[in-house]
Amino acid sequence: MQSKRIIKILRRYFNIFTCIAIALLPFLEMTRIFLLGRGEVNEEQWDKAAAVAHQQFRRGDLIVSTPLWTDPLMRWKLGDLLSLSDAGYSELKAYNNLWVLSVAGSHHELEPKHSPSYEKHFASLTLKKWPLRSIAPRYDFFSHISEAEVSLGTRPCRWNERGGSLGGGLNTGPLRPERRFQCSRAKHWLWVGQTVIEDLELKARACIWQHPDGPTPIRSTFPSVLLSDRLVFYGGLYYMHERDHAGPPLDFSIEIAGVKVADFVHRDGEGWKRYLLDTHRLKGNVADVTVSVSAKEPHLRTFCWTGFSEEK
Repeated sequence: MQSKRIIKILRRYFNIFTCIAIALLPFLEMTRIFLLGRGEVNEEQWDKAAAVAHQQFRRGDLIVSTPLWTDPLMRWKLGDLLSLSDAGYSELKAYNNLWVLSVAGSHHELEPKHSPSYEKHFASLTLKKWPLRSIAPRYDFFSHISEAEVSLGTRPCRWNERGGSLGGGLNTGPLRPERRFQCSRAKHWLWVGQTVIEDLELKARACIWQHPDGPTPIRSTFPSVLLSDRLVFYGGLYYMHERDHAGPPLDFSIEIAGVKVADFVHRDGEGWKRYLLDTHRLKGNVADVTVSVSAKEPHLRTFCWTGFSEEK
C-alpha cells in the first residue's frame, strides 16, 4: 500500500512539472531569440531579404524559414515562390537548392552541416543557400491525381471540377478543394484529392486525401506509372485525429498491374510515416499502380498520403 501511495504522489508531481514546463516553452523560446539576436526583425528587413530571394530563386529551389513562428511571415513575403507541394514538402531530393531565412541565428532542421554557398545578412535576418543533389522523381502521384480512377469498392467516384471548397480555417480541418473525386453526397469527408494537412508535429504536408469509409477499400488507380528502383510513400492523419491514440489502425495497400505487392499499416502516434517498396526488378516498365485505404471504423480516419517513383 505504501509503494502505491508513493507512486501516486510521484505521478502527481510529474504532471505538475510537465504542465509548468509546457507553459514556460513560449517564454524560453522568446528569451533564446532575444539573447541570440538582441534585436527585432522589422518588415523592412523582410522586404529586403525577399527582394534578394526573388532575384536569385530559381525553379526547382525550396525556401523555408526558422524559427517555426516565422513561417507565416515567410509565406506572406515569398508565397509566390511556393507551389502547393513546396509548401508541404516531405523530403528534399527533388530540389536543386535550399534557401533558409533565419532570425537571430536560428538553424533550420533541414540545413546541411557544411557552410552555405551564399549568405547575406539583413540585421537580425539572414538569407542562406545550399546547393543540393537533385534526384527528380520518375513519377509523382500527387501531381497526377486528376488522371486517376477512384472507386469505393466497385462504385466509381465522380471527378468534380467545381465541387465547392470547405475547411482550411481555424478548427475547420484540412481544405476540401473544388477539384476532387467525390465518393458520397451525404458524407462530405469521403473524397479524394489534393490538400495540405498538419501532421503530428504540426508540419504542413501536401498530400492526397483518401479518407476510408470502413472495411470496404477506397481505391485510387494511377495509369501508366513509370517504375524505377523503388516506390516511396509518405502518409499520416490530420494531427487532431491521431494525437490521442484513440483510433483503430488503418490499412494502406499497394497494387502494381492488379497484383497486391504491399500491405502497410498506419497506427495512431506514428505521425508522418515513410513507406518503401522495392521495384528494381520492374525498373523501366510502365504499369497501373493502385493505392487502397480501409479501416475497421472510419470515424476521424483522415488519412492523407503522397508518393513517387524514384531511382536510388
